[in-house]
Order: sequence, then structure tokens, then C-alpha cells
Amino acid sequence: MIAELVTSVLSGSSDDLTETVTLQSNVVESALEPAVLQMHQYAKLSGLPFWCVTYGDQGPQIVAASGDGLALIPNVQGSVFRDAFGPKVVPLESGLTFYSLPLPPMNGQTAVALGWVQLRPDRRPDDLVLAAVEAGWTKRRVDDWLREQPYAAPELVQKLLEAAWVQVNSASNEKQLRDELMDVAEEIEQTYEEITLLHSLTGNLELTRSPDEIAELCLSRVRELTQAEGAAIWIEDHVGNFRFLSNGTLPMDERGLARLCSRCDRRDWSRPFVKNRTVGTPLEREIPELRNFVLCSIGDPNQQFGWLIHCNAPKEFGSVQASLLQSIARILGTHLRNRELFQQNEDLYMSFVRSMVSTIDAKDSYTRGHSERVALVAKILAEEMRLPVNEVEDIQLSGLLHDIGKVGVDDRILRKQSRLDDDEFEQIKKHPEIGCQILAGLANLERILPGVRNHHESFDGCGYPDRLKGEEIPLMARILAVADSYDAMGSDRPYRAGMPLERIEAIFRENAGPQWDPQVIEAYFAARVNIRKLWSAHCLTDLQSMASNSSINRASHFSQR
Repeated sequence: MIAELVTSVLSGSSDDLTETVTLQSNVVESALEPAVLQMHQYAKLSGLPFWCVTYGDQGPQIVAASGDGLALIPNVQGSVFRDAFGPKVVPLESGLTFYSLPLPPMNGQTAVALGWVQLRPDRRPDDLVLAAVEAGWTKRRVDDWLREQPYAAPELVQKLLEAAWVQVNSASNEKQLRDELMDVAEEIEQTYEEITLLHSLTGNLELTRSPDEIAELCLSRVRELTQAEGAAIWIEDHVGNFRFLSNGTLPMDERGLARLCSRCDRRDWSRPFVKNRTVGTPLEREIPELRNFVLCSIGDPNQQFGWLIHCNAPKEFGSVQASLLQSIARILGTHLRNRELFQQNEDLYMSFVRSMVSTIDAKDSYTRGHSERVALVAKILAEEMRLPVNEVEDIQLSGLLHDIGKVGVDDRILRKQSRLDDDEFEQIKKHPEIGCQILAGLANLERILPGVRNHHESFDGCGYPDRLKGEEIPLMARILAVADSYDAMGSDRPYRAGMPLERIEAIFRENAGPQWDPQVIEAYFAARVNIRKLWSAHCLTDLQSMASNSSINRASHFSQR
């Protein structure tokens, strides 16, 4: 039994034995240790007995055995067993052949699978007899035991060890390859997640998306990839408003992040700032719960929009994580810069549109505010018809510019206070085509041209300039036709007063089909209360503006006298 394993003292029986080796008498079976498991594998594959021996400061120690027997540990010069990198066989003159195979380390100590066999069955090695006597065995027990012990030539032992060594190491190599394959698979999965995230992020960079939407899109998903406890994005938009968005558990608030960023003002922000240890630094006193972080600048050195931070990862932040966060910060910076440029372009664009509308008002003072009111009513109608936001915006813009062609009509006709004759009306009817020609060279306004050209078409095909019928008329133009008619009928003119609402709506009902699209008329009646309220408020604003301008003009006139 294992408890009967004893320590043997070898001395003087061979030139290879140079000193006495004293071992502890207790044997510890550590079945879960990799070294012990591998020792049992060697014994099973080779059919040879083995002991698991460790070499430490106290000398060699037996910690496990593959079976019952006497444990003999040779003290061979040069530590041939302890330092061997493969199978080792050492035959001794005493008639014993010792052998060993390397094992994984145990508790930081070198471990070896060590064993012995007899060279021939008819020999009684003195070492074995002495060890048995010291263990208290009787002669009969010794004789019976010796007859059961394996014996083999050193050459056969060598081949058995090599076969076991190859098979065990093949399994070990296979496990190592499997582990490496799992590591590679995890890296591929991580890379795939990063690529998917970046693809999703870049695919949602429409200029109409707010920075908050983009930031929220990437905050949670990126934190999963970096395994950080907390993440935050702090940005400033084009009008100077600050946004502080966070995800997870942060060791600081917005002010804490501002203080952290202020400490890094002079850094080179072409690379992320990685700090994997704050212990013993001023940051530990200022933000005690901050253990590590990656800080990236959103934008570029010439124009900085904010900061991206991930902090308190369970392990250190590596270069892969830092590079990912830097890429996301650059994407956010590019998006913010593009939005800023887009907004500047939109502002310039709308200034141009307002200038053109003012030009129309200057030529025809009696219809001042008409274009804005038509745009307002058309917008409400488009929203009532559940059109997409971009189409609603185009319809509103087309309403603002639908009469731009009147700049090409004689001022006397526009300002005539009596009804127009046939020739004058023919001149007026040219303004949709003139307006379309004026705007045709502007790529940004191409999408609103159908409303400008066709807002005087009639649903029965009797309108102008193209005599389109029914749904041949662009929907934009059909909506503008109702909005234009509503304002024209409701507004005062030099030759008539504006119609009451009841009369306007009666005309709409009577002419839904012949003149106007029935669906647009239906949308009007669904939104009539809101239309009247906003239209009336706009008319009042126009009257107040006209009165103010009139007073200013009179004051200027008298001052010049």
C-alpha cells in the first residue's frame, strides 16, 4: 500500500551513486495536480511503475505513486533525472535500471516521474533487500514480492518510455493547440465585434443624426468590448452647448472629468492617453475610485469637440482597446465637424432663400408674407398626410420659393390695383416656368422644382403651365395648390377683401376633384383648426411688421425734410 512506501538509503553499490539521499517518510497523494495526473498517464501507457518526485530546498520528496512498492530514489551525480528534458534510462551495476520522465512543476518545484525495474528476474539486488528489511518485511514476503516485480532490459525500457512520452506530449500538444485555437477564436470574435461596431457606427453617420444619437449608439456596445466599468462622452456642439453622456458606473461626474482633462491639456492627442495605474499618483487623491482609464480627444488638435473616456477595466487597458477607442473618437470628431459644416451651409442656404423671398415681397408689397404663409399651410398639410420628414421640409421650402418667378414679371402688372386683363394674366401665368428656370441651376434646390413649376396645375388637367392631370401632378405641387389657394382667397387684395373662412371651405368642398386633389382637401379639413390658428397668427405678425416699417419710413421722410 501507499502507506508502506519507505525511504531507501543508497550508498556504495555503484560508481554512479555518490552521496546519501534522505527523504521524508510521508507521501502526499495530490490526485488533482497536473504532475500527478501525468505521472499516472505514463504508468498506464508504458506498464511501468512510477513515483512522482519533487526537488526542492529540502531535497527530493515523493508526493504520489502509481502503485504499491518500495520507493528507491537514486542520488546520481549531475542530477540526470531532475534536469532531463525527455526520457532518461540509467542502468546500475546493482541490477536495477532507473528511469524518469519530466512532469509539470508542482508548487514552483521541479517534478519528475521516477521508477525502477530489475534487469533479470533471478537477481536479488542488495538495495531492494536492504530497503525491505528496513521496512520490517519478512523473508517470505520479500521473496514473494520480488517474484512479482517487473524486469526488462534497458533498451526495452527506453522504447516504452519514448512511446509514452510521445503519446502524452501529443495529447498535451493537442490541448495546447486547442487552447491556442480558442484564444484565436476569441480574438477573431472580438475583432468581428469591433468591425461590426465600426460598420454600424459609420453606417449611421447621417448629418441629420444628432451627436447624442451617435454617442448613445456606441457607448454601451464599446464598453462591452473594453470591459470597462464605466464610459462617458463629453462633447460641445456647434452652438456651444455641452453634452455629458455616460454608461455603466463612473468614478467621477462631469466636473471630475473636466478636471482630469485639464491635467492633460498639453498632451499629444494624436494618440490616446492610457493610464493603467493611478495608485500613488495625484489622481488617486483627487478621484479615489479611479483605478485605470483610457482618454481620447474627440476631434483634432485644431478643433477639439470633447472627450471619450473608458475607466476601471478589470485588467489593464491594452493597445487594441486604446486603438478602438481612438478610432471611435475620430469618427465622432469627423461627424461633429461635418455637422458643423453642414449647419453653416444650411444657414447660408436659408439666408439665400430668405433673400429671394424678400425680393418677391419688394416687388409685390400687396402679397407681403404670402410665401411664408403658403409654406406654413403646406407644411401642416404634409404633416397631416403623414409624409416623411424630409419631404415635409422640401414642401415647406418649395412653398417659400413657389412665386420666385414673379421677379421676371413686369412690376406694373404685379402692383396693378384693378383686375388683370387677358394679356396681363398671360404674363402672370409665366411665373412658374420663370421660377423653375431661375432655380434649375442650383443643385440643392432641384428637389423643390416640381412644386415651383406645377403649383398652378388643376386636378382636372385645366391648369398651367403643363396641363397635367390627376396624379400626374407631383404631390408636392398638389399640396402647394391648396395652400396657395387658401392664402390667396383669405388675404385682402387691392381689388377685393379676403373671403370669410366659411366661403373658402365651401369652395374647397365644391372643387375637390375638378381643381384640387380630394386627398389634400381631406387633409385640410382634418387640420383646419390648426391651420386657421397658425395662419391668422402669421397674418397678424405681417400686419404689425408692415405698420412698423411704415412708421419708420414716415419718420425717415420727415427727418429728411
